[in-house]
Amino acid sequence: MKKLLLTILVLLITIASLSAAGIFLNNTALLTDIFAIEHSPLGDEDKVATNFSYEDYIEKGQLLIENDYYTLAINEFTQAAKEKPLASEPYILIGQTHLQTKNYEKALANFQTALEKNPDSADAAIGIVQSYIHLNEFDLARETADGAHYPDNQELEYYRAMLLAYDSEYDRSESHFQELIETTEDEEIRQNTQLFLDAYEEYELEQGGQESHLRTLLAQACTDTEEYELATTILYQVLSETPTYRDAWILLGYAYLNLEDYSNATSAFEEATELDTTKPETNYFLALAYFGQDRLEEAITYLELALVYGFEPQVQVYQKLAETYFLLEDYESATRNYEKVLELNDSDLTYFIRPIWLNMDYLDNIARSFELAQWAINSHPDEAMSYNLMGWVFIENNDLWEAREYLEHALEIDPELAAAYLNIGTIDELEGNLDQAKENYRTAYNLDQNDSVGALAAEKYNELLARLED
Repeated sequence: MKKLLLTILVLLITIASLSAAGIFLNNTALLTDIFAIEHSPLGDEDKVATNFSYEDYIEKGQLLIENDYYTLAINEFTQAAKEKPLASEPYILIGQTHLQTKNYEKALANFQTALEKNPDSADAAIGIVQSYIHLNEFDLARETADGAHYPDNQELEYYRAMLLAYDSEYDRSESHFQELIETTEDEEIRQNTQLFLDAYEEYELEQGGQESHLRTLLAQACTDTEEYELATTILYQVLSETPTYRDAWILLGYAYLNLEDYSNATSAFEEATELDTTKPETNYFLALAYFGQDRLEEAITYLELALVYGFEPQVQVYQKLAETYFLLEDYESATRNYEKVLELNDSDLTYFIRPIWLNMDYLDNIARSFELAQWAINSHPDEAMSYNLMGWVFIENNDLWEAREYLEHALEIDPELAAAYLNIGTIDELEGNLDQAKENYRTAYNLDQNDSVGALAAEKYNELLARLED
């Protein structure tokens, strides 16, 4: 039972936290068409032959990207390129997919191929600039941007203005950004451009500030717009001249955190803490850097220091403390911190899942699990997941009739809650109603075939199918 509930826990976390669930449900039919052919997890019953056109490959590849199936998406775009060997579009889409997966060398190669096939492609030129920036080849990025002649392309102009700032051509950079914000209709470009203009404005208000401060402000704008490689390079220039600039060290560490370069992030935050041991943000981010390197005891030390020095919001610190103690298998401390999260903020149902599970499976405190599940219902009486959680606890308590009552009520609120169907299927299986269990697993899979609930439902479906065939 413990193994089963652990699996259900993972599924509950996934279902409760998915912000894009609507996308998966809305695209179920088309995704079924993609996956049921050669990747169907529900046995071989639904396999059929298909013939795809160029447009089919492109459309299905784009849908796969929306659902984070990047390798499969690249396969679709590659098939599209075979259908139309002279087309640049598949290579642009492959390049953009590699950008999303941070495979910048492959992204660059595909954008270059796209530009060779269509020299008028602004998207290919932009992709080359983006790839060079991520590869820290800023001179080549600037050369590409300056050599591209697409006067009406605002995204390319945005990168040109940013690279001018990197090259210390501040007046030209600010002029380009100012012209861009007055003309662009793209809201994302407008917001990002404003961040750079704010940096210039803040510096100008200082009337005679040091250039290192301007470059730090520009690095902050790069960080806020997720141009982390550019930010780190600018900040190293600043710190080579002003090695005691605390905020530059903090910003450098933050950029490295986002690049998942935890070693360099740690070094930067350690420098910052030597300059100021009491800044709560430095202690918190240093803890995250240690956590990223599995230096868990050190992470706990600095998380606790972040609380001592007043880091806000506290809920983030307690969440990370709970997660860290859990990895250290200190389940009492983990549970205590998870419940502290609930005391601070019970508005997110996902916050209930871990403490319910830990009390059931590790602390042998089923009574507390019931209390937490009831808390979830009291604070979220109109949400299906609340009743799903209570049904989960009743399954652990082997009170299957009560569990079914809560799960069926969950489905009355949300008829498409896959986790509830999975749990009802579990009850059916425990009660020996194997055919009904199989149908509930199938329903759970159909509602969530692209994530862990659907994956487990398919696995349990196939296991039952094998048992029924024996």
